Amino acid sequence: MQIKYDIQKLQEVLDDFHNVTGFRISVLDTEFHPIADADDKQVCFCSIIQSYDNCDGCLKSDAILLEKCSKSKKAEIRICHAGLTNIALPILLNGKTIGYVIMGQVREENDYESIRCRLPTNVDHSMLKENYDRLIYYNRSQIESAARTAVMLTISILAENMIKLEAEELSEKAVAYIEKNLCSDLSLKTLCNALNISKNLLYKNFQSKYNCTINEYITGCRIDKAKELLCTSQLSIREISEKVGLTEEAYFCRLFKRKVGCTPMQYRNAKYRCGNNAADK
Repeated sequence: MQIKYDIQKLQEVLDDFHNVTGFRISVLDTEFHPIADADDKQVCFCSIIQSYDNCDGCLKSDAILLEKCSKSKKAEIRICHAGLTNIALPILLNGKTIGYVIMGQVREENDYESIRCRLPTNVDHSMLKENYDRLIYYNRSQIESAARTAVMLTISILAENMIKLEAEELSEKAVAYIEKNLCSDLSLKTLCNALNISKNLLYKNFQSKYNCTINEYITGCRIDKAKELLCTSQLSIREISEKVGLTEEAYFCRLFKRKVGCTPMQYRNAKYRCGNNAADK
C-alpha cells in the first residue's frame, strides 16, 4: 500500500493546531515514524527526564500508547512515565489505518508532588518542578475535548488529500494479483484481504483507472485466457474451465457464449479451420 504525504500542508495544519491549543503534535506513518510535527523544540522538562534514562522511558511510553491506539482504532489518552498526558489517534481511510497523530506533553496535575513518585529518585526536583510548572495545564475534560478536536483534524487531513493512497499503484497491484491467481477464488473479499485494503477504496480506484468493475475485469481476463488455451492447447473444455477459475463447465460454456457469441468448442473449431486455411495458402 503506497501512501503519499503532502508534507508542506501537513506542517501548516499542525502548526495551526499547535498555535491554537498549545499541544505539541506530530503525524506519524503506519510504522510510527515521524512525517511532520509542530514545535520540534524539546520540552525542557522532558529533556531533563531523558538525561537520566537516555530517552528509554519516553520511547517505551509512546510505544505503549501507539500500540493501544493501533489495536483500538480510536483516540487513546495516556499519562506517561514522567506524569505528562499524551493522546494518540489513528488516521483512518475506509476503515484502514494509514497514519497516526500523537499529541500532548501537557500536565494534567497542578501539583508537582502528585507526579513526584513517578520520577527517578536522583533527579534535581527543584529544577524539574520549575520546568513542570511552565507546562500548559489542561484538566481531563479539556484533554478529552482536544482529542475530539484532533479527530476532526484527521478528517480534514484526508479531505484535503494531505495523506492519500496512490490509486494507480493499488489498481496495478490488483491486476497483478488477478493475473497471477486467475485459476483461484477471486472474490472482492479475497482481493481486499490480499492487498490489505477496504472494498470501497479498491472498487473506487479500479473503476477510475479501468472504467469497469473488478468482476467485469476478472471475467474478461478469464475469457481471454480461455481463448488462448482453446487455440494453443489440446486441453478439454473442462480442463480449460478449471484453469481459468470456473470450475463448473456448464457455467463456463454459458458465460463464454454470452461474451464471445459462440461456444468454446465452436470457437476452437473456427480458429482451427482458420489456421488450416492460412497454412493452405
